[in-house]
Amino acid sequence: MYKSNNCKTHDLSGATPAGSATQPCAVWGQMSGISCASNLKIVESIRSTTTFADIIRGLLVFGRKVLRTEAIGRTIYVMD
Repeated sequence: MYKSNNCKTHDLSGATPAGSATQPCAVWGQMSGISCASNLKIVESIRSTTTFADIIRGLLVFGRKVLRTEAIGRTIYVMD
């Protein structure tokens, strides 16, 4: 089960007779439906200006791709 803040609530004010209402949604799927990858592209060591130590910093690049569209989906909950 995955949790995401990118899943918006949907305004269904035209569909409900009581007036304005928002409905939550959920994302579901199998792990074989998506692929994620990350890589440290540039890593460098620099001298710290405040202490007698070295600082290591790097550039992290990442990406994701949907591999099988039939293995993932979204559901909008309509609560009465």
